[in-house]
Amino acid sequence: MLNGKTINLRLIREADLEEMMQIPIHGEETFFSLYMRDEATFRSDMEKDGCWSPDEGCLLITDKQDRLLGDIGYFKPCPYSDVLEIFYHLFYPVSQRRGIMTEALQLLSAYLFAMRPIERLQIFTASANLASRRVAEKCGYLHEGTHRRALFNHGAYHDVEVYSLLREECKPLDDVLLDEEGGAQ
Repeated sequence: MLNGKTINLRLIREADLEEMMQIPIHGEETFFSLYMRDEATFRSDMEKDGCWSPDEGCLLITDKQDRLLGDIGYFKPCPYSDVLEIFYHLFYPVSQRRGIMTEALQLLSAYLFAMRPIERLQIFTASANLASRRVAEKCGYLHEGTHRRALFNHGAYHDVEVYSLLREECKPLDDVLLDEEGGAQ
């Protein structure tokens, strides 16, 4: 588990599946809901590797009382590159605009750089998804450009913004974790 100041990131447990399958994918704000799995696939992935492997992983974002707020994870977008792509999603609109995703992205980014021999993380987000773009920018990800009409969603093509963070641009893991007594490490 990664303990942040206001949230934690943890592996998905079998007991979480029922709640996760009930979470609505909310409207126009959701651009990349394609990674959401049906229950059978999700259970199979949990049995196989706990939804955590070298090429992809998913963690739940919880509050300090272990209530589910969202998820965040990574995947390897292409076999010839060492880059990892980050995805994230808040489950409930009430969790928006509270800094939850900013903290989660800082935690996961620092963790991946600390544990993996990679030099780059990236985020692709729909151009119209201003909240996701702000989260990336707050965490130090730099805007690299636009992939025009690269995403088909909600019956139309959308532009996608590309953001990246290099190892030397990321806060160290100790700076974003809480220690055992609840203070910054």
